[in-house]
Amino acid sequence: MCAIADVIGWFFCRIQSTQNNEFQERPLINPGSIFSLLINTSAMLSLVNLSWTMRKSFILVAEDDADDRFLLQTAFTEKGYNDRLEFVENGIDLITYLQDIKDKKSNANEQYPGFILLDLNMPRKSGREALEEIKQHPVFKSIPIVVYTTTRNESEIRKCYELGANTYIVKPSRFESLLQVVEDIRSYWFATASIPNL
Repeated sequence: MCAIADVIGWFFCRIQSTQNNEFQERPLINPGSIFSLLINTSAMLSLVNLSWTMRKSFILVAEDDADDRFLLQTAFTEKGYNDRLEFVENGIDLITYLQDIKDKKSNANEQYPGFILLDLNMPRKSGREALEEIKQHPVFKSIPIVVYTTTRNESEIRKCYELGANTYIVKPSRFESLLQVVEDIRSYWFATASIPNL
């Protein structure tokens, strides 16, 4: 009687010897066969996809308030997340950051953020202006943008979604609530949602 197990692309048949009642594992598929090559190729592609996900797991935060930046960093640390957080302080720096990545994309280590956490009320170029510009860009528009702001105005929320925001979150007033927000955002965009490769 055989039990088939997949061990990194290899299949084995566990056979009980009638002479000594011992089990032996023998390859069910010839390691040199075409089928074996396809199995191992599939396993390698899975590892490549996992590697891509790990490389992509950094978050770009556009936030001009130093206290809010500190609280976000603290919340990620408190939750035990080791994601890299990169901070910019206004809309101009945000666009420049993305453009720098685009210019360096020939370097395999340069990747776009998994998502952008965007404050609306920033100097020089507001979050609204940056949101509109990013969502009109042929490459940047695929990056998920989570608006993260104190503004609760219904018309503002509607406007941001019309401009292409993927999520709109009002900043919580309590740190315990912030911890839950961080967990929910990260879980959705890094574990649940499917995002196209850029």
